[in-house]
Amino acid sequence: MRKTSTIFLMLVLTVLLAGCAKPPQEALTAAQGALQAAKDAQAEKYAKTELQAVDDLINQANTEIETQNAKFALFRNYDKAKELLTQAVAAGEKAKQAAIDGKAAAKKDAETSLADAKAAVAAAKEILGKAPKGKDTKAEIEAMTADVTGMETALTEIEGQIGKEEYLDAAAKAKSVKEKAAQVQNQVQQAIDKKKAGKKAPAKAK
Repeated sequence: MRKTSTIFLMLVLTVLLAGCAKPPQEALTAAQGALQAAKDAQAEKYAKTELQAVDDLINQANTEIETQNAKFALFRNYDKAKELLTQAVAAGEKAKQAAIDGKAAAKKDAETSLADAKAAVAAAKEILGKAPKGKDTKAEIEAMTADVTGMETALTEIEGQIGKEEYLDAAAKAKSVKEKAAQVQNQVQQAIDKKKAGKKAPAKAK
């Protein structure tokens, strides 16, 4: 009789343990896959905030899983962890799309910035040819000419960056070139205006 009771208790315990909640491994794998898909879409560069949200949710889920694992088997409940992982998958899809959109926007910005920089360099080069020439301005003109040559080289480098899909760096460099070209234009224009003003000034009476 005692032996039968023991066997019965063992069977009951086995059934109970078999019915205990198990860690949501499939959900965790799906969430990690969504995170990787977002990274593959370059979310680390173009959707950092959205990617961080996915990572945070997965970390929260892992913490919850560890908390439940520490409990007695019969009292474990992974519902909260499953919900967090479900949210992580959705957040991963959002991060992936944000990365795709962000990359497209960055490409457009880089191409627009390059076109603006090219126009600014061309304008600087054109007005530089009209700069007042003389002993006092020779060194300045040579320096600005060298600057413009450097800008033209930079434009070629920017085109290469865009070809390599380095859109953020390309846009930043293009905007810098545009600014430098504008400075050359302003300096030359000031020199031209100064020369014109000098010609118009009336001669002093003797």
